[in-house]
Amino acid sequence: MLRTMRLSGKPSVMPKVAVACLTALTVTSCDPGVHIAYRKDFDQQIDPACVERALRTVSPKVQRGSYVSDGADTRNFGKGTAVTQFLYPDPVNPGEFYTVDLAALGNGKTGFYHGWGTLGTEIPPEQRAKVLPLLRKANDAVAQQCELTFIGTEPQVGPG
Repeated sequence: MLRTMRLSGKPSVMPKVAVACLTALTVTSCDPGVHIAYRKDFDQQIDPACVERALRTVSPKVQRGSYVSDGADTRNFGKGTAVTQFLYPDPVNPGEFYTVDLAALGNGKTGFYHGWGTLGTEIPPEQRAKVLPLLRKANDAVAQQCELTFIGTEPQVGPG
């Protein structure tokens, strides 16, 4: 699933990433994607600026953009929902990127999606061991700085 993303005041590298992904998908005979992610609907609004500040404490090179959901992705945001998206690299494992997506939902809640994905149908245990610590660390930073709780929320693996 490719999206058009507008980065705040900076030329977007996303089109180049999209072309590279399309090329990779074509060359690898259209392997499906798989992700590991935290997904939670919070009862309160979440300030995107707070989330960005928190993410910068774990990875300084955070990019912020936005898109309108087509309703057909794994984030479970309804069609037409405006989403603020953060993309950040893993400072320890070069080439690994994570996303945080925030969206005001029709029911007054804020949807929060924080994940990492790759091509294939499974995430090997050694890859999970590399990815999960940063997901948890970033969630802890967001929880502390933005007064949220992820208690009872576990990462889920799924297609996409």
